Order: sequence, then C-alpha cells, then structure tokens
Amino acid sequence: MCATSPTSTSWTTPTAQKYVGILERLFLTRQVPPWSSNAVSRLTKTPKLHFLDTCLLAALRDVTAAQLQKDRTAYGPLLENFVVSEVRKLTTWSGKRLRISHFRTKEQDEVDLVLHDHDRITPFDERLHAAPVSLLWQATQPSAEPV
Repeated sequence: MCATSPTSTSWTTPTAQKYVGILERLFLTRQVPPWSSNAVSRLTKTPKLHFLDTCLLAALRDVTAAQLQKDRTAYGPLLENFVVSEVRKLTTWSGKRLRISHFRTKEQDEVDLVLHDHDRITPFDERLHAAPVSLLWQATQPSAEPV
C-alpha cells in the first residue's frame, strides 16, 4: 500500500474505504468528520484521515529529522496529525461529551480541528506561522468563540 504514491493509485472508492476501515480497526488511523451547519453550504463533507502515531506517519512519508531541518514544509502535516491525535486522547477523559471534527470550505480555507458539544464550538488551527483562524471562523460562523 505504501509502495506507490496516493496520486498514482487507481483504487475505487469502495477499495479505499475498505483499506481505511482496516487501518482504523488496527488502531493506526482515525477519521475526523467534517463539521457542518446547514447555514453554511460552502463546506466540504469529506472526512480527514489522521494517524494515531505521528512517528509512523513520518516513516510512511519517508520524512527524517535531517530533512525537516532542511525543509520545514513537511513539518506542518506532522504537527497537525500530532495535535489532533493528542487532543483526541485528551477528550476521552474529559467530563464533557466533546466531538471532534474539522472545517474546510470548497475554496480550501481550513480549520484543522473543531471541538464542539451541544452549546459551544471551539476551533483550533495549529500552524508554524500566524494564521487568521478567527477571521476565517468569523466569516462563516459569527457566533463562534475562536481560541
């Protein structure tokens, strides 16, 4: 499965879903569903796939510490994966019933992590540089409280 790049495969959707299901049953990955509101129709409805072990993800992507020192662009996806994985773990012992999702518009504007329960929505966007999370979030959900 790792021998070819994702762009060169010709898997059908059912085949890809089968492999994702196997990875989830092995506790290697988890899907993060999209957050959506009927009020905002510009959102994508595709879940994001995160590895539960960031070191495994780095190995599968063939990213080394030396490469990260030379080229920081590979660090962003690893950081996002790490934060989502750790927040997922922390929410399991929280007294609140928090749900985890992500937010992405069709224009590819994105908030990596959205924690929500029945009365509060909290967006998180982990970046290596300053990112206008509150501006993006306020543009789509003015009543939300950005963090």
